[in-house]
Amino acid sequence: VKPLSFYVRGNTQQFIDLAYQQGILLYKITDYKSKVKFHGEFVIYPDNAGSQLPELPTVAN
Repeated sequence: VKPLSFYVRGNTQQFIDLAYQQGILLYKITDYKSKVKFHGEFVIYPDNAGSQLPELPTVAN
């Protein structure tokens, strides 16, 4: 089983929060910015076993 790498455009914090609610930790690799678009590269690791700190979800009060 290999990590799944993908690109996200839009509200990345909302995406991180929704993934966390499902028990999935997202690991950000890079940000890509150009005159036309912006997106971030994220990786999902099997069993949430990434080698770096995951992106943190928003804390709800």
